[in-house]
Amino acid sequence: MSTYNDCLRQIALSVNAITGATPALLEASYSTVPLTSVNFQSSILPFTSLKDKMLNSQGKIITAVAYQGDHPYRAYLTSQTAALTYGLVIPSTDSSGNKIIGVYGAVRDNADGNIMIEGNLSQIRARVSNPGTMFLVDTSLYAIDDRRIYHTTTSVVIDVVTYTRPSADSLTLTSTILLPDDAVPAIVHGALEECIRDDEFVAQAQRFGSIFEEWKTTVLRTGSVDSTSAVMEKAA
Repeated sequence: MSTYNDCLRQIALSVNAITGATPALLEASYSTVPLTSVNFQSSILPFTSLKDKMLNSQGKIITAVAYQGDHPYRAYLTSQTAALTYGLVIPSTDSSGNKIIGVYGAVRDNADGNIMIEGNLSQIRARVSNPGTMFLVDTSLYAIDDRRIYHTTTSVVIDVVTYTRPSADSLTLTSTILLPDDAVPAIVHGALEECIRDDEFVAQAQRFGSIFEEWKTTVLRTGSVDSTSAVMEKAA
């Protein structure tokens, strides 16, 4: 898995932020794991600011993924709510207290993990009350209304995306990014889109921003991870 250091060194090199007066010294700095402020020389975009921009870029991708209910990247970010009985308000955090973002994923029977089927609220209410035992066959139905969940089983859990932005000040650069390896170019390009200060790197930021926005359109909105390389080749 790719690390934050893998992303940061690419970002830093593109804005001339890494130390190295000769090719050999530049290579030595670029290859340092993990990078530290000692390896940075820019007075325009310092070490921690570049970490912030990298984390901002990752956060943009995660937020976009969270609003795509079937995107494959969700597998890297999915958690579950605590068990929810009939009529409970769906919480804003998962079972571990992490903040939920985006649209809900599958609703599952808490007993066996099987996926429930979305149904009509009035139908679910009728089956739960089951007057005169008129319904003889169990069904796995749920409905969400005004942030409350109603269902025909004892309790359910909901697949959700959670995200808490890491702190640039305490970030461990050798830790893995929150997305798969093929998202590294997008994280780099999204960060470079923000690398502007006064009139510095404006044209470059626009160029990388164009690549990043096209990647979001092609890969995120269509849900096609395979098109990542095609976007990068087209932009080259």
